[in-house]
Amino acid sequence: VAGVGLVATDRGLQTLPQRLFADHAAGVGERGRVELPDGTTIQLGARTAFNLQASGARFALDLIEGEIHVAQPAGSPRLEISSPNGGVDAEGALFTYRDVGEGALVSVEEGEVIALLEGGAATAQRVTAGQEVRFESGGISAPQPLSRDSLAWRRGLLGEQRWTLDELAAELRRHHRGVILILSRETASREVMLAAPQYLDAPLQVLDRAAAQLGIAYRPLLDGRLVLLGEFPIGE
Repeated sequence: VAGVGLVATDRGLQTLPQRLFADHAAGVGERGRVELPDGTTIQLGARTAFNLQASGARFALDLIEGEIHVAQPAGSPRLEISSPNGGVDAEGALFTYRDVGEGALVSVEEGEVIALLEGGAATAQRVTAGQEVRFESGGISAPQPLSRDSLAWRRGLLGEQRWTLDELAAELRRHHRGVILILSRETASREVMLAAPQYLDAPLQVLDRAAAQLGIAYRPLLDGRLVLLGEFPIGE
């Protein structure tokens, strides 16, 4: 579209080469499960990939992209998770780590973990059962009560929370086999909150409802493989 600044912040395009050669991966709209020798289970959300190494009495997990749910039995070796957005050290915990926009979210259901971030104002934060923290620019947020919406993806649902359109598009790209483009940064930063339930396996329906709420144009092209979102009619 001439004269329009398209916003396409799809990190998956940047990580594609790494995902192709990852030790473990789940594709768009898929899920996976990995069990470690100590009994730890790792559930992979859609479009998730990581590499895993055993080193002595610990496991090192390099998360390339996506979301994982980890269940460690009591007495399990330490699991060290690293990703572009931050890291976690955990032993005997039940928790979720997921990319969210330009940051990440760590949600702990049982036990406790240490959230780690190189540099910034806050570089380490203990997160206990019933708490969650966000990796943000410059540090780690203070622990907040665990939100049920943070775990909604494990039930195939979109969290009933306030999203910027850019964050919503990033979430739905995990479940859409195509390209989602927003026509301006101003539009991308607008906020939307959709009533539950919203199903992740129907991303185009979710985008259509978000566009209607914001009063912007929604144009699925090429049988939905290309979706344009903007504040004026397209191609008219």
